[in-house]
Amino acid sequence: MMETEQKHATRHSVLLAVLLIAALAFFLNLIWENAQAPLYAGYTGFLQHFLACLRAVAGDVIITLLLFGAAALVTNNARRMRKGDIPTAAFIGAAGALVAIIIELYALQSGRWSYTDAMPLIPLLNVGLLPVLQLALLPLAAIYGAGPGLELLTRKLLTRNRP
Repeated sequence: MMETEQKHATRHSVLLAVLLIAALAFFLNLIWENAQAPLYAGYTGFLQHFLACLRAVAGDVIITLLLFGAAALVTNNARRMRKGDIPTAAFIGAAGALVAIIIELYALQSGRWSYTDAMPLIPLLNVGLLPVLQLALLPLAAIYGAGPGLELLTRKLLTRNRP
């Protein structure tokens, strides 16, 4: 394969990675956001809060993609990262948890939202455990879950133009 074709295929591979990760992050976070919605004060029902959950999911997808980009920069190897590199997974999980804690602290202090008594809290921080777990675990699931599909699509892309 010529060098320009390989660069073109690499660009497509990165775009496919971003799209697959975003799609997985969207669906995983849509389920999680709606499942935990009753743990927030003011929740009255699925239909009434679906749009609010959808807005939150958009933010979750952006955070997931930013975590993917940061981890790819830190490791300097997005392909290895998608294959289950433990230090990178720890970085993504810890960074996601930290982002969630910052978001939750800000939202609680600014009165943007509050929890019901049913929300499990992280001691000392007094932020919801579930939103922190969400951003610690779901980006990992989306990034590593996209790996097999991405490998298949990349192989097809690389062999598409071969004689």
